[in-house]
Amino acid sequence: MSKLDNVNNISPDGIPNIFLKNTATSLTIPLTIIFNMSIMTSKIPTIWKKSIIRPIPKNNNPNEPKDFRPISLLCSASKILERIISNKLTSFLETNNYLPTCQHGFRKNHSVITQLLETYNDYTLAIENKKCVDVIFFDLAKAFDTVPHDRLLKKLHHLGVTSDLLNWIEDYLLNRTFTVLVESNNSNEYPITSGVPQGSILGPILFISYIFDLIDFCKTDNVTPKLFADDLKAYTCFDFSNKNHYSPLQTFIQTFSKYCKINGL
Repeated sequence: MSKLDNVNNISPDGIPNIFLKNTATSLTIPLTIIFNMSIMTSKIPTIWKKSIIRPIPKNNNPNEPKDFRPISLLCSASKILERIISNKLTSFLETNNYLPTCQHGFRKNHSVITQLLETYNDYTLAIENKKCVDVIFFDLAKAFDTVPHDRLLKKLHHLGVTSDLLNWIEDYLLNRTFTVLVESNNSNEYPITSGVPQGSILGPILFISYIFDLIDFCKTDNVTPKLFADDLKAYTCFDFSNKNHYSPLQTFIQTFSKYCKINGL
C-alpha cells in the first residue's frame, strides 16, 4: 500500500488510494486474508474486474473519438494484489530466461536508455567500419487491447506457468467490464473480450510474456531487432556497395507481418 499514490482517485469499488494508505495499519490483516483466499481459490472479487474509462482530450479542439485518449481507472486494492502476482510471474520469467534479451520494456535494469545505448553502439561500430545502416520502426496499434485471452493463456502454459497461477490469471482476464465516465455521467456497462487491462500493474508483464516468441519467430540473417514493450525497431548494417541491402529488412517485415496475423496483433 505504501507504493500507492497519495490521491483521492476514482475507483470502481469507491475506495480511493488515500483511504487505503491512511488506514493501512488496520487493513493489512483483512486484505492479506482476502489476497490469500484469492490466490488459493484462483478467484478475484467481481468488483475488481470492473474499470472506469475517462476520455482525456489529446488536443484543444476534440471533435471525434480519435481526439481522445482513454484512461482506464481500476480498483486500488486490486492493484496491490496485482503487484504480488506480477512479481511472482516476472521472477519466473526472468529466472528461466524466457524473455528475449532485446526486450527492454517493463524489466528491471532495462529502459529506453539501455535500448538506445545498445543501438547507438551498433550504429557507431557500423559507421567506424565504413558501413551504412538501414532501420525500420514498428508501432503496433492498440497492441495491449488486442491480445487474445485464450492464446495468451496457452503461451503461459507453454512456458510452464504453474496451474494455480495460470488459473488465477485466467480468472483475472475473463469477464471484465468497463463503463465510460464523462463529467459525472456513466455509460452502460460493456464486456472486455480481449487485451490485457490498461492501467493495471499486471498488464505490461502479461503483454511482454505474450510476445516472448516474437524474436525467434522473426529471426532474420543480418537483422538486429530491439523491443520496448510493443515498440519494435529492426536494423541491418551493410557495405555501401551492397545493392541488395534492403532484402534482409524486407524479409523481416514479411515475417513480422505473419507473426502479427497469427497472434491477432
